[in-house]
Amino acid sequence: MYTVLYLNKNPRLWHSVLYVLCVCMFALATTLKGSEHFLQERVPITSLPKYAQPAFEGYETLNRIQSRLSNTALNTDENLLLCAPTGAGKTNVALLTILREVGKHINLDGTINLEEFKAIYVAPMKSLVQEMVANFTKVS
Repeated sequence: MYTVLYLNKNPRLWHSVLYVLCVCMFALATTLKGSEHFLQERVPITSLPKYAQPAFEGYETLNRIQSRLSNTALNTDENLLLCAPTGAGKTNVALLTILREVGKHINLDGTINLEEFKAIYVAPMKSLVQEMVANFTKVS
């Protein structure tokens, strides 16, 4: 089981909530490791919208965390707070949320109306930003 916290009303609490959530997620992961909670079915890339699939070229499925959050990330405008270890797939969850916005601006002929929206992705490393730019080049 993964916990997703929606913080629409009071974003000032994010710092404290993030710390508590990280501690809780670590405790939950160590407690449930190997149990049926970690056996959630993975979402196949082919089940994603056609415009989103090129961004995940080379993947057959989303991982467990990404699968768990894919519906919320791709089909709602809810805020998402995800705390997971390095390499757990947080970047791809961010990609899913941005693809949600891209999906709202697809023309009938399948092209993307780039004049109707902007997306800003902030990351601590230049290489991570370059990876995201490469993924979006595949989408558009």
